[in-house]
Amino acid sequence: MSHPGSFLPGRTSREVADGEARLAVVPVGATEQHGPHLPLETDTLLATAVAEAVVARTPRTTVGPVLALGCSAHHLGFPGTVSLRPQTFVATVVDVCRSLAAAGTAVLLLNGHGGNRAPLGVALIELAEEELRAYSLTYWDLLEDVMTAALGAEAPAASGHACALETSLMQHRHPDRVRTDLIPSGATPQTWPDPHMFSTDAVQVVRPFEEVSPDGVIGRPSLATPELGRRLFDAAVEGCAREVARIMAVDA
Repeated sequence: MSHPGSFLPGRTSREVADGEARLAVVPVGATEQHGPHLPLETDTLLATAVAEAVVARTPRTTVGPVLALGCSAHHLGFPGTVSLRPQTFVATVVDVCRSLAAAGTAVLLLNGHGGNRAPLGVALIELAEEELRAYSLTYWDLLEDVMTAALGAEAPAASGHACALETSLMQHRHPDRVRTDLIPSGATPQTWPDPHMFSTDAVQVVRPFEEVSPDGVIGRPSLATPELGRRLFDAAVEGCAREVARIMAVDA
């Protein structure tokens, strides 16, 4: 955390009470396999990096507690993965948002893991039933145009998991944690429904990752570059900051 003052858990209770922050941007990640070349904490590192950059440029915001465990049961065939049951994850998110709301703080759950998306929606429903409002946003939903501009026809098959997108972002933000010599070549075997990040298939399914890819990768990480990572990161921060401004205009 480069700016401890912007990190809510780094403050005292009085500093929180006396502060001007009205929105907590809570990074939501996972601890799960990311192929042979990226660490288990990839999703958490990237969600946190985007959250920190958004808060650094947005007054009256703070980085909330980092949620580093997500719904990753589909990765449990790979050693090191740690997963919460969906009901545990939902309960955790609800409790975090409820606690922050008690201090008068609105919440944006800034997500970096695909397996968290559906449970986050359930958490928002439970919070709404308590008349508490929170928001969720998965940062890479804002990045398809950047991938298309950079990779052209290769883009649809390039992004999924431990892919060109995530590997590029890690090369930009955490190059020392990328095992560059272990980046696999080739593409994900074709399967249906399409497992890639920007799939347009109407049908969805959850399946063990080893059924899709024996090395735990979906996409084309060999297409990754630090420069693409910089472009993706800048776009993610810009897009997420724009959405934060919209949230604060109506709810903070």
